[in-house]
Amino acid sequence: VTTFPVVTTFPAVTTSPETTKITETTTVPETTESVITETQIETTAIVETTIIAETSDLVIDTIFETTAKQFENNDITIISYSKTVKRNEIAHVEIKGLPNTKYSITVKYKSGNSSAGGLEEKTSDKNGKVRWEWKIGGKTSLDFDPVITIKGGSSEKEITIKITG
Repeated sequence: VTTFPVVTTFPAVTTSPETTKITETTTVPETTESVITETQIETTAIVETTIIAETSDLVIDTIFETTAKQFENNDITIISYSKTVKRNEIAHVEIKGLPNTKYSITVKYKSGNSSAGGLEEKTSDKNGKVRWEWKIGGKTSLDFDPVITIKGGSSEKEITIKITG
């Protein structure tokens, strides 16, 4: 009886923003047999896997290096926002993100985070859209551009607005 080492190559990873397909191929040397296994998983990240396999008789040493990279702001797109807004007027931000996903907004002024009405956590609609509106205070500092941070899904997006008198 002849025993051959089994050489396994895995995983070959192909990605798109929504689906990752992992293909594993196992080959027995000196035969023509190969077994291919494919698995698909939903993902919002790209996973790169590097495998180095060394064989010595029946011993296979495998070193895995795995790195996960998040898409930069992959699920938040700013549709519109108030780039410049006057004191005592209404500012707005509208985004497109993932459908039916919770999103939060924080507006940081020179004096601290805003507690204005309209800045509550919201769930995006079936198209992924969310809109916030809030009133800029009458005494809001003119020498600081407020920083707006939107978080949801697996992403975060920051923008600034200009306050005028």
